[in-house]
Amino acid sequence: MNVVTTELVSIWEDEHGFMHAEFHERFNISKEDAQEYMRLALKMSDGKPRYLLFDVSRVEHFDPSAFKEVTEPITEHLTKATAVVVSMKSPLVAVGVNFFLKLQREPFPMKIFSNKEEAVKWLLGLKAAEKQEEQ
Repeated sequence: MNVVTTELVSIWEDEHGFMHAEFHERFNISKEDAQEYMRLALKMSDGKPRYLLFDVSRVEHFDPSAFKEVTEPITEHLTKATAVVVSMKSPLVAVGVNFFLKLQREPFPMKIFSNKEEAVKWLLGLKAAEKQEEQ
């Protein structure tokens, strides 16, 4: 498994072909942090659309401009769906992500989870439905 790790995030692809972005423990994710993540994620995706598990459960604050950065139109053709894992220990992140999702309709399915297992199950269901449609 190829894992790219920086001070900000670890990114890898799992056995299902899902790209994981696990942010390291920190108080705030800024717009600049999000731009750094986007550079890494775009490089790792090789231009292929991916299912993404975006884990911000160890982050206390996610700046709205940072969240907007990772949902910009450039990600549309590279994202099939995104599962966002948040921590109930940091309710501000969960509330912020949920609020953003209500304000802005994403061009791909996106859902918030409190644990990775449920997030992976949801992504597997979407992937299975996609395969079903292809047949």
